[in-house]
Amino acid sequence: MVIFPEDIVFSRMEDSDLESVVNLESLAYEYPWSGKIIQGCFEAGYRIWIGKVGLTHICQAFVSVVAGEAHLLNLAVHPKWQKNGCGKAILRRVIEDIKLLNVQGIFLEVRISNHLAISLYEKFGFSQIGERRNYYPASDGRENAIMLGLQLRFP
Repeated sequence: MVIFPEDIVFSRMEDSDLESVVNLESLAYEYPWSGKIIQGCFEAGYRIWIGKVGLTHICQAFVSVVAGEAHLLNLAVHPKWQKNGCGKAILRRVIEDIKLLNVQGIFLEVRISNHLAISLYEKFGFSQIGERRNYYPASDGRENAIMLGLQLRFP
């Protein structure tokens, strides 16, 4: 099945989406968030976006918005549909959403080895604002994260 970014329908996560969100998380990451963490994010009111084509859940993003800032906590694309614009599509949706909340900026952490994700964020104008040492679990211990930020401008 070929998926085009324009075919993705985005919606906010609902209770009934929990199983598919947990499943996608486990497929997309070597060290996935647990169902308990995901449920906690949902209950805390984080802005959790999911992208589907028909009934197929292909991408998701978790965003915390506090005091005029947004933190992109997690963005995942099903491995089968990576590298075809799905990451761009959900990131675009997240940015459009937080602009409606008059958020001034968004930041995130990304594994220093995740060159594909770093490239995606840079294409959207994110720039490095710092580094977190030993931030992520890794097969050989811990891996550093790059902190990226994007200032949002309003017309």
